[in-house]
Amino acid sequence: MLSGIGDQAELQRLGIPVVQHLPGVGQNFQDHFGIGCVWEYQQPLAPRNQGGEATFFWKSNPGLDTPDLQTCQGEFAFCSAEMAAKFNPPAACWTLFGGVVRPKSRGQIRLTGPNPDDPVQIEANTLSHPDDLRAGIACVELCREIGNSAALRPFTKREVMPGNLRGAELEDFIRDATATYFHQTCTAKMGRDSMSVVDAQLKVYGIKNLRIADGSIMPRVTTGNTMAPCIIIGERAAGSLAERPQVRDVVGVAFEGLRRKRSTGNTLGRTASHANEIQAVLVLVTIQIGCTGVPLFAHPNFSGKASEMQLRRITVSRDGVPQFWRQFGDPLLNRLIAEGISSSKDPCDRRFPNQRSQGHASRV
Repeated sequence: MLSGIGDQAELQRLGIPVVQHLPGVGQNFQDHFGIGCVWEYQQPLAPRNQGGEATFFWKSNPGLDTPDLQTCQGEFAFCSAEMAAKFNPPAACWTLFGGVVRPKSRGQIRLTGPNPDDPVQIEANTLSHPDDLRAGIACVELCREIGNSAALRPFTKREVMPGNLRGAELEDFIRDATATYFHQTCTAKMGRDSMSVVDAQLKVYGIKNLRIADGSIMPRVTTGNTMAPCIIIGERAAGSLAERPQVRDVVGVAFEGLRRKRSTGNTLGRTASHANEIQAVLVLVTIQIGCTGVPLFAHPNFSGKASEMQLRRITVSRDGVPQFWRQFGDPLLNRLIAEGISSSKDPCDRRFPNQRSQGHASRV
């Protein structure tokens, strides 16, 4: 939105020049929410591995076509600040964190000012739809039934929260205990209606050479964790870009040079002319694919510049050219990247001076 892409009335209200009127930008916000039901251990057990290795899906209503609940077991007390103050769970606890994964509530993201430093207003509107509250009630009841079952009794000294609540008390507990599953998505949805932001190729409507490849393009949040779907979205975006002749050719040129240098035993950057040659090739790659907004390549040694973060994960393998993704641990390639783009300017800055993408075009 800071780039001038969004709802025209909102942009004009903040004095941002309109580049493209897309009223769906920032709308359709969705998230999975969860409610912590906590038990005290019979004998304290230290969390293992990541502290939660069991999950299940269930239906809040038998008449549903698909499950709408997902519960994760956590080997610690997971509760909101309000519930922690009220129930004061002891240190040795475990949790069934029951989540509603097909929510009907919709929120939005809005700007509060025209500057990048102005805070973003996130209106999640969690539990605004009555069906979500009903699903939350069913979820808590299911978690309590399992947590208090005979099978788990050897691990349970007592139920810490919520206890046997009913009616308005249970509803109040759910509203106070609800927390995010950190699956915020859907604010730049794919589709063909007036509120859609990207098409089937992830291209932003009305803007040339700009794509979005993350969870924001989902029309509806997935029924479960969002990490794997986001990886698939990125892979599909990279795959479609890899089929573009100019991208395929320039990547082939870059790695043909790399392969030649390796075969002759030369090290990258041994001469100034060689370093300039590598830099020219990678600046060309940046120009070719940098403005697409698709995160194509990343490495932990990167300093975080936008031009660097946009060179992520384009998996091209033609005529034996090695794939980027397979070169993560290759110090030769790391040096190639560092020499090639450490000083290059993000070409997107010329087109959208008000917003650097930092490799995430969907940031609004």
